[in-house]
Amino acid sequence: MMFMFTALFWLIVLGILARWVFAPTGRALPEQTQRLELEMSRMREELERLAAHVERLQDEQSFMVRLLSESDQRLLEEGREERRTPLPRPSNPLDSQPGDLR
Repeated sequence: MMFMFTALFWLIVLGILARWVFAPTGRALPEQTQRLELEMSRMREELERLAAHVERLQDEQSFMVRLLSESDQRLLEEGREERRTPLPRPSNPLDSQPGDLR
């Protein structure tokens, strides 16, 4: 019985070693390298497009902020500051007493 376990153990060890020694790793590396280089170049292009888009968004945002600040400044200089009426505060049903109609 012990001989069977020992033989099985060595058979598994030899199988793992043979697979490790005879694995075809050398042939697949150039293909994988080329594929990874293509993927990296595609990702660089996408990153450059995203950077350009973010820069456009920043320009648009700064333009809008400048327009809003200029219009606020002009209103203050002319003395015509807009007076906004406050919105009505919603009533909370938990605050009302029985028989209290709001």
